[in-house]
Amino acid sequence: ADDGEKFGLWPKTHQWVYGEGWLDKFFSMLEQSSDWLRTMTFQAYVQDTTASGQVFLPSGSYDEMLQWSGGHFRNFFAKYPEAHAMQQKMLRVSATVKALKAHRVTGRGARSKIHDSRQVSRTKLLAEAERALYAGQCNCAYWHGVFGGLYLAHLRRGVYTNLIAADTLAHRAVGVLPKALTVLDADGDGQEAISLRTPSMEVVVDPAKGGAITEWTLVEPRINLLDVVSRHPESYHQVLAAHSPESVASVSQPPASIHDVLGMKDEQLTQHLRYDSHHRSAFLDYALERLPTLEEVVHSTWKVKPGWSGGTYRWDRQGSAASRKGPVGVTMVRELATGRIRKQVVLSRDRLECQYELEGLEIPVVGMEFNLSLRDPRLLT
Repeated sequence: ADDGEKFGLWPKTHQWVYGEGWLDKFFSMLEQSSDWLRTMTFQAYVQDTTASGQVFLPSGSYDEMLQWSGGHFRNFFAKYPEAHAMQQKMLRVSATVKALKAHRVTGRGARSKIHDSRQVSRTKLLAEAERALYAGQCNCAYWHGVFGGLYLAHLRRGVYTNLIAADTLAHRAVGVLPKALTVLDADGDGQEAISLRTPSMEVVVDPAKGGAITEWTLVEPRINLLDVVSRHPESYHQVLAAHSPESVASVSQPPASIHDVLGMKDEQLTQHLRYDSHHRSAFLDYALERLPTLEEVVHSTWKVKPGWSGGTYRWDRQGSAASRKGPVGVTMVRELATGRIRKQVVLSRDRLECQYELEGLEIPVVGMEFNLSLRDPRLLT
């Protein structure tokens, strides 16, 4: 009775359980054995039975989960930068909601009358922010297995939508505007990143990752435009490569576990397996030997000029600016053997710009990679 899934939801179990009569036969056997077999619910058993001893369970999960993750659930965050980014976003928003809730209790709002309608409204907003935070902690989008998980865009979208809502509602509840420029460790790697904010947008710039933008949030639509998943190798891809058409199981046999069922809608599927060597974000720059073809870009087989393939930028604090009323920007510099690159990301109320300058460098082609998680326009209203 695993989550009720074996009673019709898993492939072929509906025919087996109901069409072939397994469930009716099972209950008939229970009735026939009632002279010696007693049935009870889990709740009744726990209430009527004392513990038989102690047991200490190690952290772990079922075999298939451990195979997908590589031995431990938290490995999903190492395997998938996209899952790690969501988790780190969730932790930041959680800390923000907690801090703003404490500010609400100890700050100016605490001196308001308890029956003040504004205070009631603020309390309601904080409660909504907490609920949105908890919804953003739903685990389904943070890992991947046979059921889709991280690769399902609507699951990731649901996480980001609720986390953005929690952050927005918490700030609105206490009447505090987010800072225009904040230094933070966005992905827990010990390196400084910079958050740039306006009332309508937030971007996270990571100098340690090629000066890329790793998150681009639209506040009102509550979406992350950089919610993109790279193409990762999976354990079941090896199975697909060795796949041969399976024979149809006899109806007299129990249906196989969903973990053991392998189907291919396209017999040429293995020819489409391509993998990315990096996390797909925005404003990633490359020095190229020549202009790549579209096929090379799609297959990630274009050539990068030796000596310049990603890298760390230095944040130029003096060249950066922060203002609540005007544009906010961050300037980064990368020193190379024969020259340097200067990159500036500027965020205004309704515009995101990247100004890019090369000094003393002879480069045949400069490529700028920019990924977007495109949505149906109806979802942006």
